[in-house]
Amino acid sequence: MVLLELQGVTMGPAVTEILVMAKNEVQVPGMVREIRQILEARDADARYLAEPWYQHGEIISSLQMAGTAYNFVYFFVLFLASFVVVNTMLMIVNERRREIGMMGALGLHPGEIRQLFMYEGGIMGAFGSALGVIVGGAVLKALSTAGIPIPGTASIDRAFLIPAKLYPEFGPGVIGFAFLAGIAVTLVAVFWPARQAAAMEPTEALRV
Repeated sequence: MVLLELQGVTMGPAVTEILVMAKNEVQVPGMVREIRQILEARDADARYLAEPWYQHGEIISSLQMAGTAYNFVYFFVLFLASFVVVNTMLMIVNERRREIGMMGALGLHPGEIRQLFMYEGGIMGAFGSALGVIVGGAVLKALSTAGIPIPGTASIDRAFLIPAKLYPEFGPGVIGFAFLAGIAVTLVAVFWPARQAAAMEPTEALRV
């Protein structure tokens, strides 16, 4: 969204602002550059000012900062989830010490044992991510249609270009990223327990 505003001119009921809408926010910086080039060529008196939507008021800048904070919280939750995966896999490794020792005694190399646990963790991550995507995707789809009401914004909707409802983005990109992020976090978290399983001596593991 780009706002063209006629500065310092009193025109009564005439139009003094033009709102140019883009398909998505990624296109806005390019539109601003093109509009400013047109204004430089045709508006010799510099009466018009082109501003992107994210510079139109302090509230919008605050919302951008809030978006950055939400992204930080999202990755922090993924970080916490990795600890759950690590603890679960460490318990599995400890409970299967005899099995690991047996695999080593039968001739499996440490790298093969580590790879086996990585595969197991990857399968667990894929199933968990698929379940999360199904449940979370259904909730996200409903919220993207119905919207999330923001109390107290009805009176400032038009003045500050803030909608009374927030509509989360729903699409294959969001769902795909959540699914792949879940698998990636699981694989990273599983690597250390899998390495510990591969480092076990068969004779010591069979004594347990």
